[in-house]
Amino acid sequence: MDRARLYEYLELQSFSPDEMNLAFRTISTFSSLRLTHDQDDVIDKTQIQAFLVDRLAQIQNQIVNDNQNNVHIQDTDFTEEQRLEYAQQDAERFLQVFVNHSRGSGNNNENGPAGITVSKDQFVQTLTEMATAVDMKRMWPITASILLVGTSVGVVLPAMPFVVEALQLTPGQYGTVVSAFALSKMASNIPSAILVERHGRKPYLTYSLVLIAFGVGGIGFAGSFGELYLCRLLTGAGVAALTTASQLMVTDVSTPLNRATTMSPIVSAFAAGTALGPALGGTMVDQVGLQNTFAMVGASYLGVAILNSIILKETKPPKQPLLHLFHDLPWVKLPLTNQKQQDKISNVAPVDNNNSNNENNRSQTEKDDSTSLATAAKDALAQWIPLFHNDQIRSVMIMNGFYWFALSGSQMTLLPLILTSPAPTGLEMSAGAVGQIYMSMSLVQVLSNPLMARYLVDRIGKAAAISGGCTVIAASMISLPLWTNPPENWPIFVGTLGFWALGSSMLSTAPLAYISDKVTEDKRAQAIAMLRTSGDVGFLLGASCTGGFADLLGGSLDLAMQSSGGLLSAATFWFIVRQKLLWNTNGSAESTTGTTGTSTRDKKRH
Repeated sequence: MDRARLYEYLELQSFSPDEMNLAFRTISTFSSLRLTHDQDDVIDKTQIQAFLVDRLAQIQNQIVNDNQNNVHIQDTDFTEEQRLEYAQQDAERFLQVFVNHSRGSGNNNENGPAGITVSKDQFVQTLTEMATAVDMKRMWPITASILLVGTSVGVVLPAMPFVVEALQLTPGQYGTVVSAFALSKMASNIPSAILVERHGRKPYLTYSLVLIAFGVGGIGFAGSFGELYLCRLLTGAGVAALTTASQLMVTDVSTPLNRATTMSPIVSAFAAGTALGPALGGTMVDQVGLQNTFAMVGASYLGVAILNSIILKETKPPKQPLLHLFHDLPWVKLPLTNQKQQDKISNVAPVDNNNSNNENNRSQTEKDDSTSLATAAKDALAQWIPLFHNDQIRSVMIMNGFYWFALSGSQMTLLPLILTSPAPTGLEMSAGAVGQIYMSMSLVQVLSNPLMARYLVDRIGKAAAISGGCTVIAASMISLPLWTNPPENWPIFVGTLGFWALGSSMLSTAPLAYISDKVTEDKRAQAIAMLRTSGDVGFLLGASCTGGFADLLGGSLDLAMQSSGGLLSAATFWFIVRQKLLWNTNGSAESTTGTTGTSTRDKKRH
């Protein structure tokens, strides 16, 4: 039996032990043909079959309600026979799931399926293990794709400063180029979500990489500021679609019990790629030249796009999941005018009936989609306003925006120029040396992220981690220009960058964890979306404003870097004071204002 159908029969949503025990107790209430009932905590085929008959009636009614006049139920004596036969066959498949998973566990199966029983412990354990296991068969293709994408991103990092040098851009112009990525990504986030939800995940895990390929590959051939800016816009739009599609694909193939575990291979793959990519990029620039490096990276994105089109499978849930799962119910029929819809649901070749009603149905569906999207946007906005009025949430949003403002202006705009610019302004590093610097910082973050999350964020507190991380980063920004005269200060310079990366590790999970603790489960998605938006706004403004400020200072990268550190220090001081005031007002700045308990959707089934 398909897992999705099994979960639907049992009405599992949160996959908690209580929910599974409730499903078991529901099945056990049906009559059994067992001669002895000395084992109260077991269920057999007759009980499962009776349970399925009852559930099929509920599912049938739900399908009718969802489709109104588009579904016809054959209500005859023969229909009842069909329903009983269908339930009997599914009861055997139902039992076989537990037998196959727990073979050799001691269950009595010597009399065939009719003699098989399932204990409550076996029932809960099997379902838990099924819902916890990561579907690596479907995850490895997207994981491999993200690894290659992360590597390609890392390859570009040490090469970009030399593009700036070749085009003779000012720090302000380079900051504008960096911010173009954030601008395009922000503008493309909502359209990407709409398109991915309408057309599926797989197309945009392919098309997005083609867009990124042209954007990144074109950087090496850009002959002016305008052309470089356009390439960054293309890249940002592609990344928005890629991120949306990959995250939704992970959500599609996971359950509440394994969602974080399912996401982990993708996060680790991208982190590994960005850690290895800079060293490879630096070597490539030194060996094959700037233009060829970007051309090869662009070609690699095209290669991943082709790979995705071959190995990835669509995971988008159907619009009518019940009708999709139970399309083979022999007594449930769609009208002839909806034959194409029936064929699509049944995954068979469509039959062309040359009926104009099909076009009308499609137009109505598209209209309904637009209405649903508009309603969803209004609902999201309605949630954002009260969320922003929450003092604790608002303070973290603002702090996150300042952090990304400082980070995009310093680490993404000024630091590459400091590393590659001629003396006395910069360090005149080669592409290979720049790659090693970025690789080292990435490795510090990869290695320290889990330690910071476990021993600092969760134990000491999220607000403390945010304050500490921003303090370390601000101190690194302010002090780094003091050690830009190697070789005598080289160990201190490298150590400062290491502390910088360590501060970033403190902040990698703290804001997200803080926000998640402050809201109820039904508002968590919008709260996280607000947090990311605040970071995108900071990213957009930080790169362009910091680069422009460096131009106003006559090209003084050091002073601009220290100014970014000063701004982050002031924001951190404000955040600490704000948290102290909240502590005095609420008793604890870490207290949860919302509950993370069961939402309405988990309490009852709609």
